[in-house]
Amino acid sequence: MNTQKLTKKSIEAINTAQSEAIERSNTQVDEEHLLYALLSAQDSLISSLFSKMGVDPGRARGLTEEALNKLPSVTGPGREAD
Repeated sequence: MNTQKLTKKSIEAINTAQSEAIERSNTQVDEEHLLYALLSAQDSLISSLFSKMGVDPGRARGLTEEALNKLPSVTGPGREAD
């Protein structure tokens, strides 16, 4: 991926999505991680767009978090599976 073609906010969202996947011990970064990162960002454009479409961004974030909780996670020494 050529990150030079991405905006600063896009790079931040990708980094946040990756951090979220690592924190949750997920094996890969999925769409849910990116959506969660976009909805969690301060002054999020995505949250504003959701609101304009009549979708509650807080509810969307909660549903996205539920989806994240269902993703498989890996375990290793010192880690327990969810």
